[in-house]
Amino acid sequence: MQVFSLTWGDVLWTDGKLRVRSQKTAHKDGCEMRYVPIRDVRQYLEDAFQAALPDRQRSLPNDAKIITRFSPTNNNLDKPFGKIIEAAGMIPWPKRFQNLRASCETQWLKDGERADLVANWIGHSVKVQNLNYVQHTAEDVDAFNRKPVFQGGSPGGTVDTRNGAKRQEVVTQVVTLKPRKTLGSSVFAGETQEGDYPEQDSNLQPAV
Repeated sequence: MQVFSLTWGDVLWTDGKLRVRSQKTAHKDGCEMRYVPIRDVRQYLEDAFQAALPDRQRSLPNDAKIITRFSPTNNNLDKPFGKIIEAAGMIPWPKRFQNLRASCETQWLKDGERADLVANWIGHSVKVQNLNYVQHTAEDVDAFNRKPVFQGGSPGGTVDTRNGAKRQEVVTQVVTLKPRKTLGSSVFAGETQEGDYPEQDSNLQPAV
């Protein structure tokens, strides 16, 4: 897991970010590492740093590991993580690490951060973000319902053309009656005569 490779040299305190190495994508150019803001976890990192300091020392080697309690050979931290959650008086949730990432990503998006930035910080694409990580909760529905009611359309179904909207033209077919001469008498194609049928103009014109 990526957390095992984190060192105190990866915490860039001045820049406010954490350098995360990715073994999965290390073979791709530009995907060897990424940087994640530490704003939301800075206090926890500072507390852990102070706790890791030997007596009467003010610094740690840059290559000193941040995670020292568990071995990197223990790839499944789900079980000990569950015990920590229970010890805190909470109920463990499923897919603990993935859901932590999803909750963090969702909150950053709700805070108004750009989707591409958040996806880059978390370490995947915007497409993966939308498919697997963004969470939709009842709070989203409640927040939407608290907003003013959407006012759309125009009274009476009229079209407001002030913003460049165009009024739709209704096209109808116009039948033109043409006179015909039959057996010396004048009749119209529209009259009922055996063998006579109305002639229609092939041109379509907008109704007046």
